[in-house]
Amino acid sequence: KVYLPNIIFKMVKTPNLQSNQVAFRVPPSCNKFDIHSYLTNIYNVTVQEVRTMNYGTVHKKGRNGKIGVSETAYKKAIVTISEPFSFPKDPEWCALEREQNKVGSKMAGRKTKGWR
Repeated sequence: KVYLPNIIFKMVKTPNLQSNQVAFRVPPSCNKFDIHSYLTNIYNVTVQEVRTMNYGTVHKKGRNGKIGVSETAYKKAIVTISEPFSFPKDPEWCALEREQNKVGSKMAGRKTKGWR
């Protein structure tokens, strides 16, 4: 039998980190030891240091006066690894979609300006 964890680590691009550091969004229940063992056992990465920061839930008031949750609580973990890491380049189809969205938003902006 193979036992896989049921927690999700989301890798986040952060431009101000060093080349051997990677940022993750993890559930608030994970601690530094869990993060270290998860990365070493599943991905065979040698982890040197783990730093964590907790972010609380963001509540915003809607138009109807009710308070809703716009962002749930999460924990950000900055992991220092032994070898440098770089994100892979975006595929070509992502660049095409971005260009199409720019053209579409320009056209929509022109429609909303109305008569001059």
